[in-house]
Amino acid sequence: MRKFFAFLLVFLLIAAGLAYLLYPTVSNQIGQAKDGEVMKAYREKTALMSAEQINAMLADADEYNAALEKVEASDPFSGELPRTSRDYQNRLNVHSGVIGELVIPAIGIYLPVYHNCGETPATMKLVHLETSSLPSDRTGTSIVLAGPGVLKAEGFLGEIGLTDERMLQDLDRLTPGDLIILNVLNRTMVYRIGEGLEEKDAILMLTPGGVKDLDLSLSAIQTPEPESEPTQTPEPRYTPKPTATPDPEAETEAGTAEGTEETPEDTPEPTPTPTPTPVPEPEEEPEAGQPQTMRPATEQLTLLTPWRDQKLLVVRSARIPIDEARELLSETDRATYPEPWKNVLLLGCPVLILGFLVMFVIERIKRRSYMLPDEGRQSARREKKNKAKLDTLAAENKEPPEETTTEQKAEPDKPTTEEQEDKP
Repeated sequence: MRKFFAFLLVFLLIAAGLAYLLYPTVSNQIGQAKDGEVMKAYREKTALMSAEQINAMLADADEYNAALEKVEASDPFSGELPRTSRDYQNRLNVHSGVIGELVIPAIGIYLPVYHNCGETPATMKLVHLETSSLPSDRTGTSIVLAGPGVLKAEGFLGEIGLTDERMLQDLDRLTPGDLIILNVLNRTMVYRIGEGLEEKDAILMLTPGGVKDLDLSLSAIQTPEPESEPTQTPEPRYTPKPTATPDPEAETEAGTAEGTEETPEDTPEPTPTPTPTPVPEPEEEPEAGQPQTMRPATEQLTLLTPWRDQKLLVVRSARIPIDEARELLSETDRATYPEPWKNVLLLGCPVLILGFLVMFVIERIKRRSYMLPDEGRQSARREKKNKAKLDTLAAENKEPPEETTTEQKAEPDKPTTEEQEDKP
């Protein structure tokens, strides 16, 4: 009995340790599965909407942005529950208060973006701050999103340090130049971190008071203007004036009228030489050290998440053209994944070995499950035991051989009648 309780205690301790280690991973996977179901329903409802309905929702977002006096960020992670108007919650509300989806390929983040309200505060979900612009088709928007880095578990599990879901925990791993994708309805908006900003202003660590003083106006981010090729005016072609050719009929008439007077021959006028037109010299390209002409960014995106020591991590980005984003994504894909033959070696061989192992296990299970009653080790052992029992029983029941008497030994063997008949 003591051995049983000791074994039970050791088993419970091992199970508790494994549960403590595996709980964050399992709960994170469950949270991601729930977010995936939400976004699946969001996309299905968006696919059922017509183009007129989508344009109407984006027009409502434009009206909301036009009514904003100033775009500003605040600390949404305080204990106070947000109070938002019903009009704000109805804008871009397709499914369960979801505005869109945030995707950061560099750190593998795929999260739905909710309206900021009492049911979905920034301490529980990734939300859009109502004091910033809503995503829309028009330029001039400044969007601010906020969400927790790690979602703590509730109750006793949270007190002992367990977490339910990792949301924006890896924002500190981002570097200027990484892309942020925002999917809203059937629109895709791509932003690049640090676009038009200095490297020190792209990712900031600020206090809540510093976040309030953060300049989120579009003039704070300057992007270079696209270079336009200088238009060269074509050189005018010179067309010489036609020279006067003498008319022979006129000469004869003049000769008869004047008599024998001889007129000097007409000498052709010299053709004027064309004056060369000055060719405009090409404009010199600005050197690397010279500043380029800058223009304010048309759209920007700011992310907020709580960090250590009661500070907030701020990531700022500006929108870039979709063609440029495709080129950057293809470059990162080529840098991340090796050449095709390396893919075969690095990915194909482990998958092939794993497939062989799975097939071997399946064959073993099938062999044991479809085994006949007289097959297998247990049946062989059972048959061996039964044979040994039969041998012992046969040995016990076997009678002793009959003893020959002295008379039988003394009497020789008498020949049979057949043998006597054969003898002469």
